[in-house]
Amino acid sequence: MLQELSIRDFAIIDEIQISFQPKMTVLTGETGAGKSIIIDALGLLAGGRGSTEFIRKGEKKAVIQGLFTLPREANTYNILEEYGIDSEDGQIILQRDLYRGGRNICRINGMMVNLATLRKVGETLIDIHGQNEHQELMKPENHIDLLDEYDKKTSELRIQYQVVYQNYRKLKLSMEKKEADEKAWAQRLDMLNFQVKEIEEADLKINEEDELVGEKIDVVGNLGNAMNELSDVSDLSENLQEINTKISDAFYSLEDAARDISDELDSMEWNGERLNEIEERLELIHQLKRKYGDTIEDILHYHSRIEKELREMENAEQNSEKQERQLSEALENVKELAIKLSKQRKKSAKKLEKMIHEQLSALY
Repeated sequence: MLQELSIRDFAIIDEIQISFQPKMTVLTGETGAGKSIIIDALGLLAGGRGSTEFIRKGEKKAVIQGLFTLPREANTYNILEEYGIDSEDGQIILQRDLYRGGRNICRINGMMVNLATLRKVGETLIDIHGQNEHQELMKPENHIDLLDEYDKKTSELRIQYQVVYQNYRKLKLSMEKKEADEKAWAQRLDMLNFQVKEIEEADLKINEEDELVGEKIDVVGNLGNAMNELSDVSDLSENLQEINTKISDAFYSLEDAARDISDELDSMEWNGERLNEIEERLELIHQLKRKYGDTIEDILHYHSRIEKELREMENAEQNSEKQERQLSEALENVKELAIKLSKQRKKSAKKLEKMIHEQLSALY
């Protein structure tokens, strides 16, 4: 507990020392007497944010000291040991000096520490509540949350109840949605069937579009090579001088050229068909991308999602009775857990009431 508080040159306070006794201490006084200033000083001692405005006018620094005593099992000693701060006599002295230039000097049992360390220790010694925080207790809508936070078992039951209730709400909303608009349900079912079938019939493959575009480029290149071959043959047939002088060789050359032309025409006919196939496939992919996603991966992801929705809707169509039974069972689970939670809350409330009375009686 806080034993003594010393404040010097802080706000309107010149110098003051306050000794505290066991149980409760009440600070009273008219408005402006400095009650809130003492609380502000305690906040700074606990590592709160400081300001040069706290320093008394005309002074260079403000000094705040607090003497605390704690039982040996208090967690504060573990923190002090972690930072190598001596606390063998069971007393802890916090000190904070605020300078006009903005500098802060913090000490714990005479050892200089940084503000973060002072805050870590101070949080275990001082707990400050604002003057309006008690108003939360006056709002009945907050009582349930406060009670559930108090008792671990009640909190666990509340979580279980929320899970089964959400399951019940999901089933109920699904049935209400179906019953509210049977026409829209049927239209949605037809649309999903069409979309799933359309994407499945396309039999899309990852990276297929890139491969088709690459093959298209190869096919067009082969056609270009065929045209060059035909051009060479044409030049060869127009060279009358060479044919007249080398009639024998020309005969065999033309015969070979005829065979080459036939082969190339066969190749061109095959490539033309393949090119058409590629163009049609790319157009199909383009149409599907306009409807279902920017990439083949997006289309396949969309297919998985609507296929799942379609299965759920078909199951709902086929299992209306089963769904009603599930809803009835879910409602029973909600009621059962609600009763358990209510009984546990009443039990916890009595326990909390008893502990509050014990705490209040200790203040007198």
